Amino acid sequence: MKKPADYIKQDRDDQWVALEREEKERRRKLAEEEAKEDEDEENKGDDDKGDDSDSDDGSKSDDDGKDEKDDKKDKKKDKKK
Repeated sequence: MKKPADYIKQDRDDQWVALEREEKERRRKLAEEEAKEDEDEENKGDDDKGDDSDSDDGSKSDDDGKDEKDDKKDKKKDKKK
C-alpha cells in the first residue's frame, strides 16, 4: 500500500516531466521562429541587392537594416523574461 508521501512524490516527478516537455516544445518553437525570420531576412536581402538607398541630399544611406534586427532580438529577450 502506498503512503501519502509516495503520491506526493509521484505528482512532483510528473510535474518535472511535464515542465521538461513544455520547455523542449518552447525551445523548438523559438528555434523554428528564428529560422523563419533568418530565412525571411535572407530573402529580403536578396531583393534589395544592388538597390542603394539614397537620402534626400543624394548621399548614400549607412543604414543596412541592422537596427530592425537588433530590435527584434531585444523583443525576443524581453519575452523570455
